[in-house]
Amino acid sequence: MAKRPMIHLLDTINGKYVYDANKMSILSISDELYNILDLRLKGKEPETISAKTQKRLTALEEDGYFQPSRVKKVEHPLTEHLDTVLGRTMTDVTLQVTQNCNLRCSYCIYSDVHNESQRSHSNRMMTKEVAFKALDFAKENSRDSDKMAVAFYGGEPLLAFPLIKEVCAYAHEIFADKELKFLITTNGTLLTEEIMDFLVKENFSLMISLDGPEKIHNKNRRFAKDGSGSYKTVMENMKKLKEKYPKYMDTVAVNSVIDPKNDFDTINSLYEDNEVFNVDNMQSNLIDDIFSISKIAFSADYLIKSQYQNFLSILNYLGRMDTKNVSPITIRSMRDLGSKINLVKNSAVLPETVAPSGPCVPGQSRLFVTVDGVLAPCERVNENSECMHIGDVDHGFNYVNIKKLLNVAQISENECKNCWAQLFCTSCCKFSDNNGELDAKFRLAQCPNMKATADDTLKKMILISEIKNVYGRN
Repeated sequence: MAKRPMIHLLDTINGKYVYDANKMSILSISDELYNILDLRLKGKEPETISAKTQKRLTALEEDGYFQPSRVKKVEHPLTEHLDTVLGRTMTDVTLQVTQNCNLRCSYCIYSDVHNESQRSHSNRMMTKEVAFKALDFAKENSRDSDKMAVAFYGGEPLLAFPLIKEVCAYAHEIFADKELKFLITTNGTLLTEEIMDFLVKENFSLMISLDGPEKIHNKNRRFAKDGSGSYKTVMENMKKLKEKYPKYMDTVAVNSVIDPKNDFDTINSLYEDNEVFNVDNMQSNLIDDIFSISKIAFSADYLIKSQYQNFLSILNYLGRMDTKNVSPITIRSMRDLGSKINLVKNSAVLPETVAPSGPCVPGQSRLFVTVDGVLAPCERVNENSECMHIGDVDHGFNYVNIKKLLNVAQISENECKNCWAQLFCTSCCKFSDNNGELDAKFRLAQCPNMKATADDTLKKMILISEIKNVYGRN
């Protein structure tokens, strides 16, 4: 028999569906057609088919559905144009101004306890020389860009506040021909009046880490000096910023690192009756355990309550639930789902050449510069890993490594070509890093999670359609 079709079957309480990867579309199908396609996925054919189903099947096949077509080549479309893309169109740079931090968060990837391969906190700071070389490098490689963003990263970047001021002054000097933007993510404990004044003057895009109400936040985010919780300090500083610069505070983002062992409703209570920060600017993400010895665990209560809020966020997306009654955490995730819905809606057919996981071009955006001046794709990868090093500020880009990271899916090419979920894959180079080498086994170990996430995304798309079409508008 020919190759199996590139499809994924789904069912809900209202019916059966199929996602066709080649057509990039979801179809509602009968129970009989569902069973036929299920057999085909197993390399079999049914003994009999009703006339009605055969007519429907033939019509869909003539329209290009259920074909065994596979991607012919795994390669990013910009592979042969990296010299131009990286040499002329850089848009931002992130400076690791310090490896030190005044907190010791229990889940931090730089923690001595939970860290397997990443570096740990240290007193090492970026020098002015390295910082200025990094900006010069960004200037040289952004000739065709009319914007430049300079971000500051740690550790806790405000420990290097004197350097940050010098970097900003130099950036104004060399990027005078561009729209310049500064960004910083901070734990919020070092926001003195002087620092607040500077951030407002330079119109920084400011993000403050706040994991939940006091009980939740202080579980993980404690001061290094005495182990005490940091919640009160952060909130006091945010209130001072709100009092002095209320309009600016409306632009400040809050990021919550969520530990799913905690109660979802308790975490969410941070945003209820909040008068300090703008809830619309909140972001959240689960604890990153990719480099940690201990892995995150989900409590049953967290899963139940978060799924309920996910459903409410779908109703909100459809205009059937007031925003004030929905967790901003799940509303944010619904925005991400909206982009996937638009991608499926606006796609015609799967191209012959693809780059599963849709990786960014390493070095073009979110270029990360370590305290030593080593270049990495972004701050999320393991900075100690040789395979993640894409150059340095003295010698420029390492195009050999960049091409490998850009086309990381080539190490699992056969599996990727045959995967129905390739449109939804987010397994970037970070997930293929095995102690400094790109490893197909490490990459493929992420596939069950990627497919489960894709399945969940498709089911949410179907639910949105069913709410509109099955349950009516009222």
